[in-house]
Amino acid sequence: MKCYPIIIPTLDVNDKTVVIEEIRVKSLDYVRKGYLLYSAVTSKAVTDVFAENEGYIVHDLTEGKELKMGDTVAWIFESIDDAKRKMEEIEMEKFDSQEIKATNKAKEIAAQKNVDLKKIPKKGLITEKDVLRYLENMK
Repeated sequence: MKCYPIIIPTLDVNDKTVVIEEIRVKSLDYVRKGYLLYSAVTSKAVTDVFAENEGYIVHDLTEGKELKMGDTVAWIFESIDDAKRKMEEIEMEKFDSQEIKATNKAKEIAAQKNVDLKKIPKKGLITEKDVLRYLENMK
């Protein structure tokens, strides 16, 4: 798997973070060397970031997001299959990092029945009824 990381460059010595602006690519786009990927803004400078390699890009950037200089923000893969695997990994990391909100009763039942609350497809507060419905559907 040939992978080239894209790292936020250090733009000046006074700033430690940048704000991402004008993202020009979507994940899984094929980019060529020299293609404009995004712009990074500090309090004193705007810098365009270009692809240094060609291949399929994967990123988790959003415009307006503040990131640290030196962070890896994207990857370019020679293989579309490797790029897709990285995208799946990023999606799983985002899902795993989400905080699950549940009532005490829902947590209690989930613990008793060995239910992973992350597997209950509900946004917002998970209740006792949600856990019981999930268990019923698993039969």
